[in-house]
Amino acid sequence: MDEPLWWLSFVDPDKAPPLELQEPGGPSFLGVAIVQAPTYLEAIRRAHRLGINPGGEVAAYGPIGVEEIAEVWCHRLLTADEAKTAGSAPK
Repeated sequence: MDEPLWWLSFVDPDKAPPLELQEPGGPSFLGVAIVQAPTYLEAIRRAHRLGINPGGEVAAYGPIGVEEIAEVWCHRLLTADEAKTAGSAPK
């Protein structure tokens, strides 16, 4: 069985505007990494080993089936626009 994917979103809390002014891809956004790993913690470790963990705080969504997101979006740091496309593009 394939390991699932994990959607990791990185932000710098020191650059975050007040909560009511926050928006996706805002000034605190550092990037998204979609990583294949057996667990959430291993996904964070794998992102770090791959050099695609930009630091800051991380929030995760998953596990996600490998059939849900095209491989082209995985295992690299995505911009806000790329993350929107990756999340809506059919595989």
